[in-house]
Amino acid sequence: MAKLPTLLRHYRLRAGLTQKALAERIHFSHTVISRTEQPEGHYIPSGIYLATFARDLGLTQEEQEELHLAARLVATPPEAPPPTTAPTPVIPLQ
Repeated sequence: MAKLPTLLRHYRLRAGLTQKALAERIHFSHTVISRTEQPEGHYIPSGIYLATFARDLGLTQEEQEELHLAARLVATPPEAPPPTTAPTPVIPLQ
């Protein structure tokens, strides 16, 4: 599964658009598009942004599903790892 920024950039480039051209086409700020494509960014675009992006770039149903799944993965924090140390035993007081 590709990360959301990678997918967004891939689809934009496939359409032959710069960030600025895409911003003008879908009526969003260039800044929003830049932030969504940051490789290590954790900016989560709105559902409206994703739907507009997908519609205007002519994404297939499968591509749209992949895009929304990638967005959900960004929005879901990873589970905390299990503790790596054993619990301290309780020693009764005498």
